[in-house]
Amino acid sequence: MIVAVCVAQVTAHVFDEANPETIASTNLTINVRRNENAPRFERGEYRVEVLEIAPIGTELVQLEASDRDGDTLQYYVTADTDERFRDFFYLNPFTGAVTLARPLSLSEAPELSVSSVLHCCSKPVPDKRNV
Repeated sequence: MIVAVCVAQVTAHVFDEANPETIASTNLTINVRRNENAPRFERGEYRVEVLEIAPIGTELVQLEASDRDGDTLQYYVTADTDERFRDFFYLNPFTGAVTLARPLSLSEAPELSVSSVLHCCSKPVPDKRNV
């Protein structure tokens, strides 16, 4: 459901430089569409186990989210995420795939637990009818 919120109503004027007294006017209303359908992950939690010897680039999990409006989704990791996540893993912002970014070492990350840090946000697909 998209709700339109009126942002501005103005009157625009135009005149002819050759005859400045000749003026035409029109009303302009600008509405911003607010998207009230937030994207949702298909699952509430993802758990993954990976071997320490897994090669770089191994896909560990495919996050899946959807949006009732059909908007394009983008995945991201929050700023307060344990920095070790960013060191060892890569989250593809467009596909939601989480891959191994560097070799794992149990001595460096004996137990890496990442929770509540993966989010998706919707980016509206441009409406070409209004361009």
